[in-house]
Amino acid sequence: MQCVDAWCTDFRGDVPALSSVPLLVVQGTEDRILTIDNTGRRFPALVKGLRYHEVDGGPHNIGWTHPEVVNPLFLDFLTKQ
Repeated sequence: MQCVDAWCTDFRGDVPALSSVPLLVVQGTEDRILTIDNTGRRFPALVKGLRYHEVDGGPHNIGWTHPEVVNPLFLDFLTKQ
């Protein structure tokens, strides 16, 4: 399970480079795999210009469970780039 090891990797040193590219973070508030307080909610303070959206009640796989919310966000983001 190498993917579990990756979750424990500290990527904070890579975050400043993300400010040079358009970035959208969409995360469910009920993500029990990568909890929103430990992941998504930290990004707006770390990445300049980040677009951030929380999906209320959304789990880890929000693209499958909440496509009616996620897909318009992605399309809007991509068409403005």
